[in-house]
Amino acid sequence: MAYTQPSGSFLHACAYSSLLLAVSREMFPTQPFFDLPPDKRRIVDLETGNLLLQSRWKCDSAQFATFFSQPQAGSQEAPAGTVLGEQPPQAPQAQPGGYL
Repeated sequence: MAYTQPSGSFLHACAYSSLLLAVSREMFPTQPFFDLPPDKRRIVDLETGNLLLQSRWKCDSAQFATFFSQPQAGSQEAPAGTVLGEQPPQAPQAQPGGYL
């Protein structure tokens, strides 16, 4: 089956298998991946998936933060004294045992 954009198929499979083999070498350095029993292969696969999920969360949260930290086009600034605007002046704080 020919894909119009091979980046979504073959390249992703190569990157995943490369990461899987690297995780396998890190977790079980004395055994090649294909000599691992099914339980250990499952552990390697789960840890690889966890790494990918955590990296996706980091990327998504970084993109979320950069997108929403900038003022959006057409948005209005919140008026001063509101929940989203400037904070109202604070009342003076009394020291412990002192009076205002």
